[in-house]
Amino acid sequence: MFHALFTLVKYTVNIVDMVWLTAVMWCGAFLPERVNRHYYFGLFRLWCRFFVRALGVELRLHQKNREPLPERYVMVANHPSAFEDIGIPAIGGWLVVFRRRPVPCMSSVNQKSRVKRRLMPWWMRSIRAKISHSIPKGDARADV
Repeated sequence: MFHALFTLVKYTVNIVDMVWLTAVMWCGAFLPERVNRHYYFGLFRLWCRFFVRALGVELRLHQKNREPLPERYVMVANHPSAFEDIGIPAIGGWLVVFRRRPVPCMSSVNQKSRVKRRLMPWWMRSIRAKISHSIPKGDARADV
């Protein structure tokens, strides 16, 4: 009985916190961009964590990468859930830039190629920048 009462109080407090923060963010959305530019992304991440906590969901980042992640990288989430828009910013400092939305009568190959078309220029620029900084000028590998 005490456990059920505690759980009810906990979820009620979590929902009230989320509603309160939603009201603060809604009011902040009407401020000029130069005012809310510095804090709004952090507030959005906090709101995502409040939302996840209000639902009572435990999020975990599952990855197969054994090496430490670089300072800047792209995280691609191809899960067909709308929860990824809230869950990804809640567990890390990531911002969902675009989503792969399923389109009727469109194969997954077309979806993947759309994603590749959007990511490939950025990826190629970053690879070229890394190569140009790591290979000294005049080296034969720089001409490849």
